Amino acid sequence: MKMSEIYALEEANKSSIYLYLEGSFYKAYERSAFRFCKRFRECKVSAVHNLSLACDIVRIGFPKIALDKYMAVAQSFGYSVECQDEKRIAVHGIEPLEGFSSWKNGCVSNAVRAKEQTLPIVNAQESLKLRLYREAYDNAVALTNFTSRLHRNFRFGAGDSLRNESLELAVKLHVAFKRGESLDERQIFYEIEQMRIRTRIMHDVKQFDSGVWKMLNDRFDRMQNLLRSESCCFDVQE
Repeated sequence: MKMSEIYALEEANKSSIYLYLEGSFYKAYERSAFRFCKRFRECKVSAVHNLSLACDIVRIGFPKIALDKYMAVAQSFGYSVECQDEKRIAVHGIEPLEGFSSWKNGCVSNAVRAKEQTLPIVNAQESLKLRLYREAYDNAVALTNFTSRLHRNFRFGAGDSLRNESLELAVKLHVAFKRGESLDERQIFYEIEQMRIRTRIMHDVKQFDSGVWKMLNDRFDRMQNLLRSESCCFDVQE
C-alpha cells in the first residue's frame, strides 16, 4: 500500500492494529503503532517526515519470526486476528485508548532531538531559525497541495492568498537563516495567525476536511511554539 493509503486508513482507525510485512519485518504506523506499544510491548518508535503528506509519520517494527507470538497474545486477550492478504494482518477489537496525539508528539520530539545530536553544532538562534524555516517550507508545500483541490470559487481567491502567505513566510525565514538576520517575532506570529484563520474559514465553508485542518493547525502551533522558545533572541519592533 502507498503511504497515503496507510495514513488515510489510520486516520479512520478506531480499534484495530494493522501490521504490514516489509521485507523481514512487520511494521505498524500511527494509531496502530500506538496501540501495539500500549497493548503488546513498548517498541522503539521512529518518526519520519513525509513530504507528499506534509506531516510526520510514526512507526514501529518487529521481526517476522515474532509474529506468531504476538498473534497468540492477541487471541488470549480476546482480540480477533484477520489475515487480509499476504502482506497485511489486522488485529481487531482493541479497547479505546486515549492519548495518541500526545504520545505521537513525544515520539516526534524525541526523534528530532536524536537527529539534532548527530548534526554539526550551531548556535541556538541558527538552530531555531532552521527549524522554523523547515516548518514554514512544509507548510507552504501542504497549502499549495491542498488549495489546488479547492472548488474554483475558492481556489483563485482565498487559495491564492494562503499559497502566497505561506510562500512569503518560508522565503522570509530562509533568508533570515542564510544571512544570519534577526526576526520580528510579533510580525511572524501575526502572519502565522492570519494563515490559521484563513485555514479555519476554509474548513468552516467545507473546503478543507477536519484532517487537513488539524494537520495545518498543529503546524501553526509548532511554529508559534518555536517563536516562544527562550533559546532564541528576536528583534521586537515597538
